[in-house]
Amino acid sequence: MARFYSIAITPLAKPSNPSPQPNPRWTSLPNGVNDPGALNVEFDFPATAQGDPNQNQGPGTLTVHGISLAELQSAQNFAYSSIAVSGGMSKGLPLAVPQQAGLLMHGLIVQSYANWIGTEMNLNFVISPNGNTLMIPANFNFVWQPNEALATAIQTCLQVVYQNFTILPQIGSNYATPSTITHNVPTMKMFCSFIYSLTKGQVQIALQNNNTIIVFDGSVKPSAIKQLAFTDFIGQPKWVDNATMQFMTVMRGDIQVGSTVAMPSVPAAPGFVTTTPASNPSQFKYKTAFQGNFQIIAGRHVGNFRDPDGASWASIFEAHPLTLPAVGVPVGV
Repeated sequence: MARFYSIAITPLAKPSNPSPQPNPRWTSLPNGVNDPGALNVEFDFPATAQGDPNQNQGPGTLTVHGISLAELQSAQNFAYSSIAVSGGMSKGLPLAVPQQAGLLMHGLIVQSYANWIGTEMNLNFVISPNGNTLMIPANFNFVWQPNEALATAIQTCLQVVYQNFTILPQIGSNYATPSTITHNVPTMKMFCSFIYSLTKGQVQIALQNNNTIIVFDGSVKPSAIKQLAFTDFIGQPKWVDNATMQFMTVMRGDIQVGSTVAMPSVPAAPGFVTTTPASNPSQFKYKTAFQGNFQIIAGRHVGNFRDPDGASWASIFEAHPLTLPAVGVPVGV
């Protein structure tokens, strides 16, 4: 088995319990060794830019099968705990790339319940990806002064709430306001919705799973581009909307919303079999119908650990081509 997952749940400290004990961890790779008896897990983790009304991100869901009776009885204790789920592939199959595994979801458990049917016992979690809700609010205090770069105002606001995160502003410098704009909201989603509306849909904010927040509008050249290989894909990429391409890969955690990927070209390695014009259609099996660089605007990680279907352990991404004109627009009150 080359599939890999790791689930870590950590209760948040409360006044009544300032030093909570760590909750159980589940993994298919204990001490770096594949465990053939690892519990079956199922999950569906959406990822989109926060605040985009066209990308209505719901909560993530996770089910852990085969739990113990003690874990079943303590299901309610997991609510409002921090959870981190990593996944991908480990060593075992010829095309598996362990370096592509990574953090798939890091958020807050907003609902936790157990189920017992026959001999099957499982734990179910509903996870908020942005780490705060109206029940656990934060203080997003946005102040944008005239002659101040919008990227600076956004970064200042986010850094107060996410002190241990890296903020990466990648937006144009031609946003301007004629007067001071202030706005205060309690959640990340509400703040991002405000920025999206303020910039007329140009600026989007994504909370990535590696303690990084990226602010982007598609007008700034990315600092890093992830090269995709032809063998990464499950099926062919396809257009799903205006200037929106969708592709499916083997599950991987190294691509986040806001990342830039480069589509693979035709291999040019020694020994690669070429074709003649008479057999021309066969040569197109070795390349995708899409070329160039694309920026990820949405993703989804879908997993069923014990299902043998390749598409049951996959990541699905939507992306915009970077060749489209995408520039900032002046905004104001």
